[in-house]
Amino acid sequence: MATDQKRPDPDDEDMDEPTEEELERQKRSSPTWKHPDDGKELSDRDQEFPLKP
Repeated sequence: MATDQKRPDPDDEDMDEPTEEELERQKRSSPTWKHPDDGKELSDRDQEFPLKP
């Protein structure tokens, strides 16, 4: 059944929580506050241009 939350897996006894190394790797590889496609620059519409006098 697809509703079973726990599957009996002998190799997965201690792997319920990620290790500190995995957590650090996730923090460095994928910042959640940033869209993956935006890069370092703002788009043309998002850039602020100074008003001309």
